[in-house]
Amino acid sequence: MADTLRIAIAQLNPTVGDLDGNVAKALAMVEQAEAADADLVEKLYFMLGSAKLKVFMDKYCLIDGLSWRDGFIFGLAKSDLFVAVMSPGALAKMATLEPQSPCDNVLLEWKLGLNLVQMDEYPLQAIYPIMVGSEDLTQKYKMKDFFAESSSLKFADTPSKATDAELQRWLSGTTETLGLSVSDTKARLLEIQGVLAWKPQATHGKDMKPMHWDMHAGCAARIFEVLQRELSKTG
Repeated sequence: MADTLRIAIAQLNPTVGDLDGNVAKALAMVEQAEAADADLVEKLYFMLGSAKLKVFMDKYCLIDGLSWRDGFIFGLAKSDLFVAVMSPGALAKMATLEPQSPCDNVLLEWKLGLNLVQMDEYPLQAIYPIMVGSEDLTQKYKMKDFFAESSSLKFADTPSKATDAELQRWLSGTTETLGLSVSDTKARLLEIQGVLAWKPQATHGKDMKPMHWDMHAGCAARIFEVLQRELSKTG
């Protein structure tokens, strides 16, 4: 493993959008996302960075002159941990994908991550999903349940052909997720134990009370736990 630990924090916003002038396409990932998602991703970026970890976030780390898609894929390929921030709002467009739809960048990131984490030639050690519900304005310190909110979203039981074609461009030969449907890809990501950002989590053996749960600090602490676990495996 490299001396500098890299964490790719992906804000899973499927709408990249068309931006005028020289504005980086990556900015659309934050600007067009749910407000709660953008706030969480930004705070995680600075919290982890202040702890001397090298964090790749597209908004700040894309290379000038490189396409948004290529830039993020290069960042993911050099990372040790892929933190995928998920929310019902960020998943909404993916639920509209059909076999003939254009390449979906979020789905491509998911499929690449699921492949890279199993390939010895890449440093990616783990994927860590953070499930984020929308803010519950009726209660203080609480968010709505991600799974309850996203249960009405239906995902295609067929693969995205354009996304799989782009996957093959980056990973030559047969890949594990090639031909995997949109629905099954999402299910594979959610099979990974992650953090439920709307509820208190036990951290370092201590149960947090709801009114004391700081979502940003709690998520950052859980990310550190995953990193410590993976570092202990590699010595």
